[in-house]
Amino acid sequence: MARVVVMLCDVDLGRPDGSRTHTVEVARGLAREGLAVVLVARGPDPAIDGVRYRAGAPSVCGRLVRIAGVNSAAIAALRSAPKGARAFYVRKDWGSLPALAVARLILRCPATVEVNDMPYGRGYRRSPGLRSLIVDRAKRMAAGLTWRLATRIIAITGALAEVIRRDWRVRPDKVVVIGVGVDPGQFDGRDRAAAVVACGLDPARRHVLFVGALVGWVDFETLVAGVAAAFSGRSDCDLVIVGDGPCRADVERLVLEHGIAGRTVLTGFVADRDRLAAYIAAANVCLLCHRVDLLGRTGASPAKLGEYLAAGRAVLAVRLPGVEEVLTACGGVLVEPGDATAYGAALRRLLDHREEADRIGAAAASAVRERYTWEAVARGTVPLLWAR
Repeated sequence: MARVVVMLCDVDLGRPDGSRTHTVEVARGLAREGLAVVLVARGPDPAIDGVRYRAGAPSVCGRLVRIAGVNSAAIAALRSAPKGARAFYVRKDWGSLPALAVARLILRCPATVEVNDMPYGRGYRRSPGLRSLIVDRAKRMAAGLTWRLATRIIAITGALAEVIRRDWRVRPDKVVVIGVGVDPGQFDGRDRAAAVVACGLDPARRHVLFVGALVGWVDFETLVAGVAAAFSGRSDCDLVIVGDGPCRADVERLVLEHGIAGRTVLTGFVADRDRLAAYIAAANVCLLCHRVDLLGRTGASPAKLGEYLAAGRAVLAVRLPGVEEVLTACGGVLVEPGDATAYGAALRRLLDHREEADRIGAAAASAVRERYTWEAVARGTVPLLWAR
């Protein structure tokens, strides 16, 4: 009897961001491991070989429609799967609790919960006020119920795993750390000069790249100020930002204030994965810059980090759990968070010493192929799915 895993990932597959990448690649990896995969999400069919897709809701819909749709679709998929051969995989969201409860309490199905962040709880810097306090307490209660219902919990960083174990007193062996992976074949082996031309960038200039959603947990103030400082006195470098989001207006304001608006390219989201890989290949240096006041206690494991490294590009980031572990293992440059002067100085050194930057990138590409692939993520996940 074929083993069936139903994946409930309440993400919009029409939005080409890291959440979509993680969801699609985990589903693809589990299918390649021989499981029959049913993916429940929102938006268009990602057309993954070996994966049956059930759209729980469209990309754009109201909250109640979304929650009702994804939960009912997941429950129906679980009910139709053979007893004793089915497992449930949930990307944690408080709105997915109904399906998780049905899976565990009624269908008696093992359930693995994947946790990517924790914007609540002890140590989280919430907004002041009664409403924020009530929301935080409600999220804590929902999280506690989720941990009790789950048979196994996957945290994407060691710091996040420790918060779950400590603050909710979860049994240590119930929480497993599995970071975000990468498909090296999508990103390695590309020629920089050819990629610059393919992306329509100026071949006479060098390019510093940021990929990702323009959201509040990215420290764009430090990033833009540091880039402006590194560009000072130079006329041959541009900043390329591939992404979009609610903070786009803030980014546009910052590049204008720091005098690099004319040297900044904002592409918006790039849905085509091959074109995204070309932008990364075109870069001389790739950037990460997280806000540790929001993410410091749990860390992050962004999909773009593996993609940068797999492309063989030097990476500059601020110290943050998860990111720091990967760059320490694979190679990259780390500076203290919130220090635009240090960020700019490190970027300037990478731009000044091109051959050294490329050596850092090449060594990282070799290391990431050995340690951080989606195949490794899938192999680590399969044994957890039917654990009791």
